[in-house]
Amino acid sequence: MKSTILILTVFFIISCNTENKRFSFIISKVKSCNVDIFMGINMRPRQIKDGIYQVPYFLKELDGRRYILPNYLYYGYSKNDLINLVDTTKNRFNIIEFAKANGVNNKKEALSFTGDYIEKVISEYTEIGVVKVLSHSSIGECVIFYLDSEHYIAYVFDLDKVYNEYWQSRFVPENKVEDNWYSNIKM
Repeated sequence: MKSTILILTVFFIISCNTENKRFSFIISKVKSCNVDIFMGINMRPRQIKDGIYQVPYFLKELDGRRYILPNYLYYGYSKNDLINLVDTTKNRFNIIEFAKANGVNNKKEALSFTGDYIEKVISEYTEIGVVKVLSHSSIGECVIFYLDSEHYIAYVFDLDKVYNEYWQSRFVPENKVEDNWYSNIKM
């Protein structure tokens, strides 16, 4: 009986230590990423492939409007293959509208502009290895990176401009990791 308790205790300590190491690794990547690129973005994976979270599309909020932008590679298409993408997915993406909101009006340039933007966002997301990203004007000026379904690290651009009560209660001194960074992970 004592040996079973000892084995379970050792297993628990090792698994907690492994999770802390994984979180530390991801947090270091998040803290060194281009946080600005995720402002106004909501990303949620649909599957995991080869240990990497796969996002078929993401939402980008800009000037009060939300744009649905596809991850071309998720569907197996090259950047800007809009015709086949829409045919396959039956989704209405806002590629041209997003480019126009950024001052790009020519259709060919709009496809290129938005395709480049999507590649940057997906590449950065894949590189940092988080589960999901949450940033929306109803929350405020912050980007929340989920390391799993419950643990997060958040970059808060301006604490006075966090409007959501839930997140106001999370961005408190005891959860502050360092300047502008907050987390519910106790390491």
